[in-house]
Amino acid sequence: MTIEAVATALEARMAPAITRGAKVADFTTYRVGGPLAVLVRVSDEDELRAVAEVVASDPVPVLVIGRGSNLLVAEGGFAGLGVVLEGAFEQLDVDRDAGTVRAGSAVALPVLARRTAAAGLGGLEFFVGIPGSVGGAVRMNAGGHGRETAEVLRCAWVLDLLAGERAGADARPAATLDFGYRHSNIGPTSVVTGAELAGAPDDPKVC
Repeated sequence: MTIEAVATALEARMAPAITRGAKVADFTTYRVGGPLAVLVRVSDEDELRAVAEVVASDPVPVLVIGRGSNLLVAEGGFAGLGVVLEGAFEQLDVDRDAGTVRAGSAVALPVLARRTAAAGLGGLEFFVGIPGSVGGAVRMNAGGHGRETAEVLRCAWVLDLLAGERAGADARPAATLDFGYRHSNIGPTSVVTGAELAGAPDDPKVC
C-alpha cells in the first residue's frame, strides 16, 4: 500500500482528522521540518486502532509526534504517516493517597509536574524542565536534574500499529522496557498511549 492509498483509506474512516502536507515545523520546538505526506490526529484508542488496521495491511513509514522537543525532520519532509495524539490522551488523574498518577501520552511533562505537585504528590518535579510529553518520556527514558523516567514509571500502555485488527494497548511493566540512557525497547511502529507513575504524598507547599 502506498502512502496515497493509506491516506485514502484513513479519509474514508476519519476524514476530519486527516491532513495532507502539514508541516512538521508546526509541531516541533525548533520550528523546522518540511511537509508530512499525511498527518492523522487521533483523539482516542478506538481511532488509534482504526489507524492500526490501515497501517498493518501494508506498512508505510510512521512518525509519532509528541511535543516535538527531540525531533528534527529535513526540509524535504517525511514521505509517510505522521501521528499526533490528543483528546483522551491528554487526560491526567492523580491519586495522592495511592501515590500514583495516570497520565495520557499527550500530557506535557511540565503540566504533569505542576499538577502532581499542586495535588500534594511529590517525586515528579524533575519533569518540570523537560519540554516533552509523557509518551516521549517513556519511549526515550527522558530525564533531568539527576533523575530519569525509569525511576518513577510503574507501567506504560503501548499499542503496536502493526497488530492491525488485534491492536490494543497492552500494559508493559517498567522492568520489561529495557531502559537505558535515553533508550527503551519501544519500536517506531509502537505508540505509547499512557503511563502510570509513582510519587509520594507530600505537602504541596514543599513539592
